[in-house]
Amino acid sequence: MVQVLLLIFAAVIATTYSQRNEKEEKICQPFLTSKHSSPLLPELKRNLRIDEEGEFACELVLQDRFLPAQIRFTIHEGLYMLALRHISLGLQRQDTLSRHVRILGQMLPSSFKYAYLGGLFSMDPAVADSTYAVNSLYRALYGEASNDTSITKEDTHMARVEYTKALSLAGNYSTAAIEATKLLETFPFV
Repeated sequence: MVQVLLLIFAAVIATTYSQRNEKEEKICQPFLTSKHSSPLLPELKRNLRIDEEGEFACELVLQDRFLPAQIRFTIHEGLYMLALRHISLGLQRQDTLSRHVRILGQMLPSSFKYAYLGGLFSMDPAVADSTYAVNSLYRALYGEASNDTSITKEDTHMARVEYTKALSLAGNYSTAAIEATKLLETFPFV
């Protein structure tokens, strides 16, 4: 009898966890993909009330431990783009932007784009995390992300500029001077 009760309890728990984000998924998915609300469409005028509801639903979906990695990545990318759009409207969303870019960089450590952006946005005064900026930009220039095949000489130059700034902000002036010398040696990066 106890085993039957445990099986029923386990079934109820499993059902609860598998459906717990169903309502939010029905809001998040169309929010990120609809031609009326997608943050991926730069020409779309933002409706902040719809954005708030969609972002909240997507954040709840992200709490699902069993969410597939590709869906998790896509949601973080959409929320990163949404925060970027909000910042362009003058809203203070730098910490949200930085958080989503950091997560994207962790999920895809070989991406130069997310290593670079993670470092860049971490230096924003609203975020002010120079230690993370140094580590992220180091990964973009010298770590796993430096092997990204889409990197151009201009990308490397811009990453080195930001890395030099991050080192200075972190108080590591000797390494910043070395990087500044490398910048002068490679100018104009051709």
